[in-house]
Amino acid sequence: SKVLSGVKDTRRPELFGSPEPKDAVIGAGENIIFNFSEDIEYNYLQSTTNFQVMGETNESNILEAPSLLFGGSGYAYSEARRNFADKSVTIEVMIKPDELNDDMPIFSHGSDGKLLQLWVTKDKKLKAVVDDTVLVGKNVIDFKSFKRVALVLDNEKKKLYLYSDGQDAVLNDVTYSGYGHIVFGATNLSDIAKISYFKGRMLQGRIWNRALDLATLNSYGNQLLTGYEMGLTDYYPMNEGSGNYATDLAQGAHLMLA
Repeated sequence: SKVLSGVKDTRRPELFGSPEPKDAVIGAGENIIFNFSEDIEYNYLQSTTNFQVMGETNESNILEAPSLLFGGSGYAYSEARRNFADKSVTIEVMIKPDELNDDMPIFSHGSDGKLLQLWVTKDKKLKAVVDDTVLVGKNVIDFKSFKRVALVLDNEKKKLYLYSDGQDAVLNDVTYSGYGHIVFGATNLSDIAKISYFKGRMLQGRIWNRALDLATLNSYGNQLLTGYEMGLTDYYPMNEGSGNYATDLAQGAHLMLA
């Protein structure tokens, strides 16, 4: 019989760049424009070929499920690196840890001896580590449900803040000049034997390149974001429920789950 040969395309198209309009506000008669990594025949865009467009309104309330589960031996990290040298930064995330038998890392960044870390201690308090500086919060946090926590480093004022239900602690004369991967759920140590892990669930990981005050944190706190908010560099809803990545809706620096 005749032998037929050819190439089978098994790679599905991926969204490329950002949808338009970039401010995510649609007026009467306007269209949403998506760009893909390859050309797509218009008649293939239907439910039978697994193509769907789903949306959500701005400022929708956050649902606690699905969320990103950390089992105590895994973590989520970005392949892209972030440079926080001489910059203000805000790290905020919603967490629901399992039983706290030891201190657990929530967020880590840095390399070459530079450290920026956010922890929850075994006595249910927040702890920030900036290089050799340690700041422990005063409030005992009730983790019966998800709680939003934040670390804010104000480079201009050289102040480090911790927030839970309100301002938890503040320390003067703190700066940071680190560079490296973003890590949620573990410390970013090169020695694997010394890595600590988080056990529990996370939602709504957000990284800003500005120092948010308590009023601004509260204004964004319990609402979904678009990814285009001023100063938002990384936005991880952590609500996919499946897959190998936690999607970054701000700049596409997705977190790989390991």
